[in-house]
Amino acid sequence: MVKKKVNKKKVTAKEKMKRVHKVTAMLNDKEHDAITRYCKDYKVKNKSKFIREMVFTAILQTYERDYPTLFSKQVMADLVVEPR
Repeated sequence: MVKKKVNKKKVTAKEKMKRVHKVTAMLNDKEHDAITRYCKDYKVKNKSKFIREMVFTAILQTYERDYPTLFSKQVMADLVVEPR
């Protein structure tokens, strides 16, 4: 039995990073005004890029803060040596 060769298309880095999933969020008037005012004051030209960067900044900071360690926070605090 001869196996057929499957033609697999090489996926480029650009294609991997293409955004295909849509996320929608609802804002109240004050939240919308705050974002609009911020974008106007700081000359943000691309609101979706700005919001995406803010969301992922918060996510990465949370991951960094909550990263599991070998020892508990209390044990790590007890290990700190104070300079003389």
